[in-house]
Amino acid sequence: MSAVAELQPLERWMARVRQIGAHRPHRADYAAYERLKAELVREFPCLTGAEYERAVAAISQATGV
Repeated sequence: MSAVAELQPLERWMARVRQIGAHRPHRADYAAYERLKAELVREFPCLTGAEYERAVAAISQATGV
């Protein structure tokens, strides 16, 4: 079983966001930032404050915002 398969859903989602960030141009992409934040809230409506902050930090880093 791979390490990604063993992660919790939010951790898998954040790993995907990091992969997206690794393949993006090195400039701020505000549209992708907003899309990923909307997806985060839609997919994980019951996040704690700490989980949300961690996920938004990953989105920010991945999109250069």
